[in-house]
Amino acid sequence: MPLAILTVEGNLGKDPEIKYAANGQEFCHFPLAVNNNKTKQTSWYNISCTGGLVKVATDYLKKGDPVLLIGRLTPREYTHNGVKGVSLDVFANVIDLIGNKTKESSSDEDPTDFDTEKFEEELAESSNSKSPDTSTNNKATAAPKAK
Repeated sequence: MPLAILTVEGNLGKDPEIKYAANGQEFCHFPLAVNNNKTKQTSWYNISCTGGLVKVATDYLKKGDPVLLIGRLTPREYTHNGVKGVSLDVFANVIDLIGNKTKESSSDEDPTDFDTEKFEEELAESSNSKSPDTSTNNKATAAPKAK
């Protein structure tokens, strides 16, 4: 089965929302706007993620934040008010925080410095207390600290 893997950089159109699938699985959803400066057009992607990326998205991202992500692209046809369209749905496997402030940053800390070790410890703690249905394929990364 062929896959369409997409790498996209843009800005969140809304704060991430936690939702639940019919089977009870937790997932996160947010729209991502990608601007093309040459054509002055904006493309919108519907982003979903599960597992540890739900915590990353809800704790560290908010409307307007820049983000780079890698995921599986699935175009979906729809009809709204008699007009047909295509929705660009992306299931994120990697979310890269680009210059985002962390939830607990202080004035002495660099707000763009994402502590991967701390996040992995928090993720391990939360996965021990939750259901074992967290995906190990999801990765969270941060942009390198600017010098």
